[in-house]
Amino acid sequence: HICTDFTADVVNNAKAKGIRCASVYIFYPETGHSIVAFNTTDKGTILIEPQFDKEVNLITGRSYSALNNFIKQGEMDDTIVRWILIW
Repeated sequence: HICTDFTADVVNNAKAKGIRCASVYIFYPETGHSIVAFNTTDKGTILIEPQFDKEVNLITGRSYSALNNFIKQGEMDDTIVRWILIW
């Protein structure tokens, strides 16, 4: 599984249970990553890293791994350039 597989699994499982869930695509300088988003009644939209079932934050210009206390894998630049939600 890669990130898009984990995202698709969560989105499909949520939709099968009648829960609205979005795919979120994060653009890095040379590649990207995908996670999921849910609208909640108490916190608004929350972002979840589906590989770790952890709530995460996105801030343009910041490293995704550093921002969310993940161990960076390899030398890839994971600076968030922009991101989009796909409901």
